[in-house]
Amino acid sequence: MIKSQWRNESEGIYQEVGKVTSSNPASVLTDAVTTATLAIPNITAKDTVFLTPLGLGAGLVLQKAVITEGVVTMTLQNTTAATIDDAASDWNYHFIANSIS
Repeated sequence: MIKSQWRNESEGIYQEVGKVTSSNPASVLTDAVTTATLAIPNITAKDTVFLTPLGLGAGLVLQKAVITEGVVTMTLQNTTAATIDDAASDWNYHFIANSIS
């Protein structure tokens, strides 16, 4: 859900803030990684994104996020001594477009 957008055509700036729910990540063993995805329709591979989890399972840490057209794929690491089977979670996002058309 897009909460707000800013566009400045003369300077080529576009920003968007919203909230989305991730895919359900697979169970992740101790000190291992898993992935989850966020569908953000307006995002492109050239953009910059800032992510904030809302209710991410205890012990899971965001390692990196890779952007493709309309999707952010996140790598999550288990930092605990037990397997984590987390559910889908909500994420706030803020992305800044590299260029607008």
